[in-house]
Amino acid sequence: MTLSELMTIALRRCGLTASSSTYTQNSYKYLDVTSAMLMGESSNWYFRRKKGTITTVASDQDYDLASDFETPILAKNYTDNNKVNFRPLEWLEESDPDYSETGTVTDLIIGGINTSTSTIQVLAYPIPDSVQSIQYWYNQAFPEMGTSLDSTDLHKYCPRWFQNCLLFSLSAMFYSEKGDMQGAGTEFELMQKNLRIGFSVQSQINGDTTPRLGRKGYVNQSAVDQFTFDVREGSLS
Repeated sequence: MTLSELMTIALRRCGLTASSSTYTQNSYKYLDVTSAMLMGESSNWYFRRKKGTITTVASDQDYDLASDFETPILAKNYTDNNKVNFRPLEWLEESDPDYSETGTVTDLIIGGINTSTSTIQVLAYPIPDSVQSIQYWYNQAFPEMGTSLDSTDLHKYCPRWFQNCLLFSLSAMFYSEKGDMQGAGTEFELMQKNLRIGFSVQSQINGDTTPRLGRKGYVNQSAVDQFTFDVREGSLS
């Protein structure tokens, strides 16, 4: 399903048309809010995990991470097959204020944004004394919604159940705009149903092969219930 198809289906469910530029622009904004909140429901959704590589150069300390990097998971230096730690800048200030040690990289210090490339930059520590291959796993950022994604297959970024969560959340918001609180509530319940499916899949991928059914369906019901929709205000919370 493409982004354009998702928005069209959501609008049609509410009796609206995607030919309206106002509805289209609002759809982008609503989807940005919803995707951010859904991403926040788990710190490590399985479909967000990606791998990147840093190839060091002797005496060079600054390296850009992947352009879609959002949060780190783990890293490994394949030069010596040892774990590499992600560290805050404060750790470096305490461990080596002069930042003078050289050798095999054991830590990556999150340094901030590279203003030239708009990507997250890290400091390699110790300063590498040779060419080294560091692989790191991370959670990718969900893309900002806009016309550039209209024809993009959303499977590139998320599975079907997550796409359904976006779809039903969007239709719930538009139902609320129309003042149809019953319709908004129905759509939000469908969103929650798909979110429960997502938690069940996540649980099994993480090693729990015995899904535990709750009162409304799949595992992690309490986490699902925390994601709420106030139909009176037409907003997610």
